Amino acid sequence: MIFAFNFLLFLFPVHLFSIIDRLYLLYL
Repeated sequence: MIFAFNFLLFLFPVHLFSIIDRLYLLYL
């Protein structure tokens, strides 16, 4: 459980940037 949480916390910035890029492209 804690390992999965740390894994998600580690990958969160990458997913956040990809989501921001997709939203930015969608709203252009």
